[in-house]
Amino acid sequence: MNYMGIDLGTTGCKVCTFSESGDLLYRAYRKYPCQKNDSGLEELDPELAAELVQECIIENNTNMGTETAEGVSISVSGDECVILDEQMRSLGPVIMSRDRRGQEELEQLMARFSAESLFKKTGLPIHRKYGVFRLMWYKTHEPAFFQKIRHVMTWEDFLQARIGIAKPVCSYSSAARLMLVDLEKKCYLDDVISAAGLQREWFSEMAESGKIAGQIETEKARALGFKYPVYVATGGFDQSCAATGAGLSKSGTAVVGSGTMESLSISTDKPLLAPYFMKSQYPTNYHLYPDLYICTATNVGGSAIVNWYFDEMEKSGIKASGYDAVIDQCSTKPSGLLVLPHFAGSGPPYKDADSMGAMIGLQTNTAKKDILQAILEGITYELRQNLEMIESGCGAEIKEIRAVGGGAKSDYWLQLKADITGRTIVRMKNEEAGCAAGAMSAMVALNEKAGWERASEIFSKKGRIFIPSKERGNRYDPYYQIYRTLYPSLKDSFHALRKIQREEREYV
Repeated sequence: MNYMGIDLGTTGCKVCTFSESGDLLYRAYRKYPCQKNDSGLEELDPELAAELVQECIIENNTNMGTETAEGVSISVSGDECVILDEQMRSLGPVIMSRDRRGQEELEQLMARFSAESLFKKTGLPIHRKYGVFRLMWYKTHEPAFFQKIRHVMTWEDFLQARIGIAKPVCSYSSAARLMLVDLEKKCYLDDVISAAGLQREWFSEMAESGKIAGQIETEKARALGFKYPVYVATGGFDQSCAATGAGLSKSGTAVVGSGTMESLSISTDKPLLAPYFMKSQYPTNYHLYPDLYICTATNVGGSAIVNWYFDEMEKSGIKASGYDAVIDQCSTKPSGLLVLPHFAGSGPPYKDADSMGAMIGLQTNTAKKDILQAILEGITYELRQNLEMIESGCGAEIKEIRAVGGGAKSDYWLQLKADITGRTIVRMKNEEAGCAAGAMSAMVALNEKAGWERASEIFSKKGRIFIPSKERGNRYDPYYQIYRTLYPSLKDSFHALRKIQREEREYV
């Protein structure tokens, strides 16, 4: 039996077919355009995303011949929600997580609930990006749309509906990112839903990850190229899925996923709901593994900054042929520069949407490769800072970090991560952790003999190991100590500059 994992991210979608022994048999990818503007709007057409996912499914099945998957599950970008009418038609674009709307609505809800009470219930530090505030924004600014809402879905249950599940079921992991779920009781927060002016019946039923949500309708399955009856299982939020695909089946283990954003996830056997984690902006969410949770830190720039470098500073053909040849030219010695990777605002521990990227140390002899190296160093200093802060808060010591995602392909970057963090970095053989987690969820749901531990043994195999060099680490450490002062030193300047930029846009 083969299994299919779907991974819907912020800039593109992947669909992979795996064998029951965990081998990747086929992979398809599509990139989709988000609509952005200078005022901070960032939207995605949900029907386009669903259409591209289905293209990837058909491509997989076309290339698998008669050996198409019999089980499917989905890993999805969190925080966003899709609004639909009574006929399950989408009512408008999805407001993406980096969009600036929702601050006024956040303040309205804060008049009813304190940040502390919401954090203790949901595990999420208060922020405008969560689904509840986007829905409130529609109520205020798009009342005609809002009046037509009959269904509110995460990407997970929306994609289930679009590939042929009659009554979608959302995983706890995905639903929790709407900021409307009680983390410990595993139920919707009716008082918050009511206070936000929403309706409980709009939201899908919830279930543990790895449970059957339904069977794809026969005609739809045939149109997608499946050769057998196919069941869809509940999957989860992409960072939870990355942790699952990397095999974080025990408390105190960690994974770094380097995609458009770079995310650090640490598994824990209990929600981390102390004031320390709220103040430092570290959310807790459900793991896919039963009775485990994950605490996460996201660098919202991440590998997108590496893409920016290649788009803006290298010849056009370089990006198409891959990054490794250019990255391998970087030195094993510190670049001598410092880059603050807040090109799209900052994630934890500051969570400042008005923060900006910065580079210091430029001189007349600075080369392009020095700038690239400094970008990789800056992203990794941010990783170290978040790792140390989470360790301090929960009293854990992380000795090994598993690496997945596109950034895990670079030997240079993984060795840099080892040297700067002082932790062993392990490249997972299956770098498509999100899709792998989907396949694992489908296996657990369909195969009575394959529990989560067995699925982890099959799919989460270790690859090359990168051991930190104490000598190189000592050379990076003084730069890291200065790096930690950059945001506090530049914060006021960022905010003043952002204010000027907004005034300029209004003037134009």
